[in-house]
Amino acid sequence: MSVEDNVRVVRRQHDLLRYYNDAAGGAIWAEDIIFREPHQVLRGREATRARFRAFRDAFPDIAATLHEIVAQDDQVAVRYTLEGTHQGPFVGLPGTGKRVTLSGIAIFRLASGRIAEGWGCADFLGFLQQLGALNPPVQPGGSGERR
Repeated sequence: MSVEDNVRVVRRQHDLLRYYNDAAGGAIWAEDIIFREPHQVLRGREATRARFRAFRDAFPDIAATLHEIVAQDDQVAVRYTLEGTHQGPFVGLPGTGKRVTLSGIAIFRLASGRIAEGWGCADFLGFLQQLGALNPPVQPGGSGERR
């Protein structure tokens, strides 16, 4: 596969957040895909499918913006922002109706035209604060009261 082909696969993956279907996921992810994040490791195509379904079900209008894409050989790196309205259960929270954003960076390794491995880091702390799952941090120099 060419570098351009690999970039197309990664772009299609981000489109899946909005237009998910199992067949498309099977064409994009290797059966034994592994994706590492600071808070979890996803192992296998089924775990990846479940993650995409969870986002889509909780944020039906979710959309990904890919701000930058850098690719070399079999690797593609992206800086992205996800935006959507929290309408269904997510991380134990019922839908809040809040519009939220999640920004992050991910690096993917492709093999045989599919994503085989990935590493990601996103602002899940800020994301959970937007959902109301966490209190905002105390402001430096403040009285210790939360705002």
